[in-house]
Amino acid sequence: MGIIWQYLDKRGATANALRDYGRMEFIISHTDDEIKAAYQKMGGISSPQPDGMPHTHNPHAAEDRIVKGIEEIDVLKERYREAVEFMAWFGPAWEQLTEDDRYVLEC
Repeated sequence: MGIIWQYLDKRGATANALRDYGRMEFIISHTDDEIKAAYQKMGGISSPQPDGMPHTHNPHAAEDRIVKGIEEIDVLKERYREAVEFMAWFGPAWEQLTEDDRYVLEC
């Protein structure tokens, strides 16, 4: 396994992990609210938007909205799962750093 380490971009991987850390924290803390909002959009009835243009009636609009909401929730849940997995991998190493080390890396 020694030869493979010569071809890995350790500096780039570290920069990417540090960049993703804040994003993953945000995802973990806000996913519940986003899922609740997606559920609310699924159940609501849309009102007509008068813009002067003729519109066709879609008898499956409610079903389409529900399917779109389910797909959005699936994406949010997958994104949350990936964020939790990332934090389980990166969190322990981040917690071992001193405040000064964290500051230097964040800057």
